[in-house]
Amino acid sequence: MYHLIMLVMHISDTPSQIYGYIYRIVYKYQPQIVVHTGDLADEIKLEIRPNLVRRYRKVVPTFLKKLSSMSNLVVVPGNHDDIDTLQLVDDVTIVMSGETYRVNNVVFTLSHWYISDWKGDYLLYGHNMQAGSLPGELNGVLSINLIDITTGKLEQLKYPYYTNNLRFPTRRIILP
Repeated sequence: MYHLIMLVMHISDTPSQIYGYIYRIVYKYQPQIVVHTGDLADEIKLEIRPNLVRRYRKVVPTFLKKLSSMSNLVVVPGNHDDIDTLQLVDDVTIVMSGETYRVNNVVFTLSHWYISDWKGDYLLYGHNMQAGSLPGELNGVLSINLIDITTGKLEQLKYPYYTNNLRFPTRRIILP
């Protein structure tokens, strides 16, 4: 029996230094839809460093254009994103946190952060290291989530080992 795979890939809080890795994953798995649940250049942290908006506007549109040329792209703006920049890129569907997004008969609640009152089959979110406690709650910070919506199969891929160091840089104190 022939089985058509309908693959959704979920990512979140991506430092720009791992964009090449993400492109390779998209190329390898060929998802029909990529969902990014916010903080597209997570190392920039626009909410706390708005003076870096020019750097953000340099890297994020290129990332979005490349991803949208490889797959259908859905983006949920995060707290470190600039919505005006996101809206400038064609072929990107923008969904606000807490809204639902339907793919065939599967309903996703999309959010930048965890929400407890979600509806549908899956909650896709990011923002922090909090793992979901219920089936269908997937945090895109913890792993790259590949969901075959035809079978319900979930595959979780690791980000590069250094990704969290880019997301959460620590300051080193140099002693004399």
